[in-house]
Amino acid sequence: MSTAFTFSRLFPYRPAWPWQREGVAWPGSTDTLDLSKSAIHRIARPAGYRIECIAGSAWVTQDGHARDIMLEAGEGYTCVRPERLLVQALEAVVLRVALAAV
Repeated sequence: MSTAFTFSRLFPYRPAWPWQREGVAWPGSTDTLDLSKSAIHRIARPAGYRIECIAGSAWVTQDGHARDIMLEAGEGYTCVRPERLLVQALEAVVLRVALAAV
């Protein structure tokens, strides 16, 4: 069995849709997201991060969580659950994502 075959079986290529970006891990302790209207950003393991809306408005929903959150400029949300989180821009939005203060 070739190595290429093994890797392709273990990690199949799955192209992302143009309107969706994967956020598996943040490269540093703080990141800024600029999303255009209706864009969706997915965060695979958000526990311990805080999302702050700098400008615009966004809709936030998390797998297994009964309520959704609407963020306006100046508001924030701290993620305590590890399940996948989706952020959709209701209009052009700038978000800051950082490790939550302990």
